Amino acid sequence: MARLVTSNPDRTYTLDELEGSVPIDVVSVVSTVHARASVAAPDDVNLLSSADLSRGDTAKLTTMLDQPQTHFRGDDHSAWVYGIACQMVDDGYSDDQVFGVFLNPDNAGCAHIGNQADPLRAATRALSRAKARYTPVGGSIFGDEGGGESNRLTIHVVPGELPATVDQAEQALIEADLGYFQMSNRIVRTGVTPAPQVGRRGGGRLRIVTVGEAELVEALTKAANWTKPVRVGETKIDCPGVVAETLLSRTGRWGLPPLVGFIDVPTLRRDGSLLWRPGYDASTGLLLVPGGTAVPKLPALPTRDDALGALDLLQRLIAGFPFVTDSDRSVTLSALLTSVCRPALNSAPLHGFSAPTAGSGKSTIVDLASVLRTGREAAPIAQGRTAEELEKRLGALLLEGEGIVAIDNCETPLGGEFLCQLMTQSSLKVRPLGQSVMIEVPTTAMVTATGNNLTFVGDMSRRALLCQLDPGVERPELREFPFDPVQVMQDGRGEYVAAALTILRAYHVAGRPGQVPALGSFADWSNWVRSALIWLGCADPCDTMEKVRKADPQMALIKQVMGQWAKVIGQKKVTTGDLNTLADEMVDVSLGSTAKKHKYPELRDALLAVAGEGARINGRRLGRWLSAHQGRVVNGYKFICPGIRGGQAVWVLETLTASPSEARATGG
Repeated sequence: MARLVTSNPDRTYTLDELEGSVPIDVVSVVSTVHARASVAAPDDVNLLSSADLSRGDTAKLTTMLDQPQTHFRGDDHSAWVYGIACQMVDDGYSDDQVFGVFLNPDNAGCAHIGNQADPLRAATRALSRAKARYTPVGGSIFGDEGGGESNRLTIHVVPGELPATVDQAEQALIEADLGYFQMSNRIVRTGVTPAPQVGRRGGGRLRIVTVGEAELVEALTKAANWTKPVRVGETKIDCPGVVAETLLSRTGRWGLPPLVGFIDVPTLRRDGSLLWRPGYDASTGLLLVPGGTAVPKLPALPTRDDALGALDLLQRLIAGFPFVTDSDRSVTLSALLTSVCRPALNSAPLHGFSAPTAGSGKSTIVDLASVLRTGREAAPIAQGRTAEELEKRLGALLLEGEGIVAIDNCETPLGGEFLCQLMTQSSLKVRPLGQSVMIEVPTTAMVTATGNNLTFVGDMSRRALLCQLDPGVERPELREFPFDPVQVMQDGRGEYVAAALTILRAYHVAGRPGQVPALGSFADWSNWVRSALIWLGCADPCDTMEKVRKADPQMALIKQVMGQWAKVIGQKKVTTGDLNTLADEMVDVSLGSTAKKHKYPELRDALLAVAGEGARINGRRLGRWLSAHQGRVVNGYKFICPGIRGGQAVWVLETLTASPSEARATGG
């Protein structure tokens, strides 16, 4: 790339003489300059040169940027970029300023960035490495041998000054930016769990780790220079354990940044803006830890046509699944969109996938959503025999900051108080196994469930969408397909993440035009994900909620009791004792026969189903059941309690006059 013209430093040359000595290919030069100049910086990043720098050691940075070959020991251009990143981070420059320097084609020390296929991704990786303080084999890549300790706070451990020492220690930990955060009543960091299976697609799993005292001692020792007085002067020491112990005990007083969750690809904020910059985002509490996925740059103002093109990409990926209706397909599309924007939503419904037989593709759809959110296939959990078992498993996943909760192969109706709360609340309190404390955790995980003929019970029937698959063959697992959708998603994850974000961004840029009334408990999901799909001509995924409701075994019992109540009792006021009497009333089988039978067997069967205790009806259990469903409108009826008679509650089945739309909404 260079040619020695002369070794005579005293002679000067005209431009014509230089051009004659070194023929220049004008076309290649113009093309190269044009290629470098075409490196597009994000809209909110200003390109900077050495003249714009005013912090830290500006002389050193100027040399790094303008004359890197005189500062760095070798010719490794990627090492130059890393060295510049480390210096700028140490000098306190913001991420925007670092990107502004990296993406400026006029900075010689950053030439390696502009020559990459994706300059923004290369800049992001260099900055992430600098923050992680990885030192290559062979020592520092800086031209000088100066250590990093000069930038660290020095803490002098003096007896009797523990409160001040702990204050300094926390401040040093914050300024060192070593990746420590607070989450509720614990100090946490992110960590990687290696994949448990050799060859498993997706690699290791990023999770949230609770920091203990021993690790905090190590972190504080790294964050500051610690000394203590000796007979002559001071000596260097590790952080005392009592400092770490005291800092851990300061629950509710920490100054560490609060962590809501982590992601490894860009996502959207609640205001519709794109969160793409690596590191901690103070406005959302999310930590973007870039992985190996390169996400293409999104249009600044995507249009509906852009969104339709992105939707077509997603639909081609799922074209081979045997959806029963268009609404079932929309549930799958909703799962893909929700997976990439779940941290921006206050709540989101459970996405369920059901089929009459195994091998129909239910778990594969969940894997697609998981790859979008986490980069790997889902790590499912079992439903468990009781709601308490499921609660413990869900709590453990929330503590680790899991992005996708996949409840697999449900064999009984899915429900429970904790799962219902997980669907609608922005945070929950969970108890770690073996501990007596309660820890508040955010609920940014997307929840899915699969099962053969999957059903939901109780309040979960209004908190879940249900996609039904039906391959229509006896052995669906033997079917052959032209491609593996999960493998395709893995290979092109960045494109599919960009497609999902483009759809949501385009709908936001369009002003989020109202499509349907907001869904109760899931207003922000309904007004963004659901409405975006309808805006693009897809079926309403919430149409599947009626199937969920009709399949609810509790709803079936309510309808059964109300139907027999209306037939036998009508509008009369009765107590649970009266109901027992009616259920036990006997009549002759036939004239002249001594055999007896129940007069109202259907009413008795209905009451036994909700409050049975062996062959008899438990009055207290029946009273609790009626109280639990008091005021709930089903098929134009509702139970009300107008008063007390003889110490017992009086119950009436009230008939309502509902509008046609209300009747459809209640199943009438």
